[in-house]
Amino acid sequence: MNEKKHLRIYKKVVASIMAFIMLFTGISVSNIFTEANAAFPASRAGKSAKMTWNNRVFSGNLSMLGTGCIERIILTSGKNQIAAFCLSPGKPLNYGSTYKSSELKAGYAKKYYNAALAYYYADGHNSGSDKYTYRAVTQMFIWRISRFKASTSKDFKSSQLATDSFKSCVTKTLTTMKNSGKVTFAKGKSATDYYNKAKKLIFDQGEDKKHDKEIEFIKWSDGAGQILLTGSYSKVEEVYVNLKIKKTGVNENGKKVKDANLSGVVYYVYDDVKCTNRAKDKDGNKLSITIGSDGEGASSYMKLENDENKTVYIKEHKNVSGVNINNSAIRIDIKGSDFKEGSKNTITVPTNSTVDKVWHTQIVINKKGNDDKKIKGAVFSIYEWNGKKYVDTGDTITTDANGKATSKEYYYTKKNVGKFMIKEKSVPKPYVNEGWSQVLKINGTKG
Repeated sequence: MNEKKHLRIYKKVVASIMAFIMLFTGISVSNIFTEANAAFPASRAGKSAKMTWNNRVFSGNLSMLGTGCIERIILTSGKNQIAAFCLSPGKPLNYGSTYKSSELKAGYAKKYYNAALAYYYADGHNSGSDKYTYRAVTQMFIWRISRFKASTSKDFKSSQLATDSFKSCVTKTLTTMKNSGKVTFAKGKSATDYYNKAKKLIFDQGEDKKHDKEIEFIKWSDGAGQILLTGSYSKVEEVYVNLKIKKTGVNENGKKVKDANLSGVVYYVYDDVKCTNRAKDKDGNKLSITIGSDGEGASSYMKLENDENKTVYIKEHKNVSGVNINNSAIRIDIKGSDFKEGSKNTITVPTNSTVDKVWHTQIVINKKGNDDKKIKGAVFSIYEWNGKKYVDTGDTITTDANGKATSKEYYYTKKNVGKFMIKEKSVPKPYVNEGWSQVLKINGTKG
């Protein structure tokens, strides 16, 4: 027997021993497989791949998902492997079978399948120490989507998928898998944490089609058993944009009023011209802008794809004492391509669109004596509140022949909060100045 023949026999014996050890020790071959999807067939038509490994990692009550176990599945094409997910819970897996790729007609479930695969591949979820936790979560969410799709011909919402019973199923299953050593949780994370993150990314963002441009998924079938799902992931580069308002209070002629009270004015941001649908920020929170003491305010950041165009409408939702609410909607057009990928950017709303009319008043005096005669030449001083007391403005008004005196316009400001006082300074003889005074309060546009 020659040396080369001895070597071939030796290799076969070693391979047989390794297979025997892995079979009876529970070592998972999938641990040594590459789970990235680069170079794996992305065509939906007629490509071939073999199921080269399936490893049952959970057996138990998954009746609401139509199965009783979770398996890790590997498809191999040439030198490339990829993690595959079951689409038909309860159907058998045919180990060693050749699977053919084709287009999956997912209908209303498409956006959720896209989100599920994006969840699995995003942020290194498929390569970290807890990758098998993310994989198990992805599989259960895919089953939930698949089963719900089969029960209806209509579109369905995140709230219909994310039931308490499904949450309980996922968290209990993950806890059992962790306790049996089948999955590992990242430090400080619980089963509920994994569920909540998946619910947000797969169900909530899936409903909004947030990941449709990131995923190309493929259906695999051997014509006899389980239908499998794989996907190629390409993260869409994003830009972040917030909106800034520099607010102004103006008089009846459109001129700026110094020290106008603007702090606390609130704007909402909307997706539609009728201002009925609130726009959301990158974390899914409704966008708003609250004006500060400096007359400025900014929203949190929106997330846009770098080729995305977005139009929003800004409208004042709540005013404060001292200014009237401005009911006009401001249109802002945003082009993601105007900004660098991954950058944070601020768009300042045109100032002339964010003005409010300031509350104001004129003080009018009609002066008569005890004899009921109109008094000409009576003089009155105007005082203004400074936050602590009334101080003389230095302004006076004098009655005319009709006993009438009219002041200039006075405005509600942060300091005076609309409070003024008029005080009699002098009266012509034979009348006597009795020190009359009266406090006034501006309570609207015209006091």
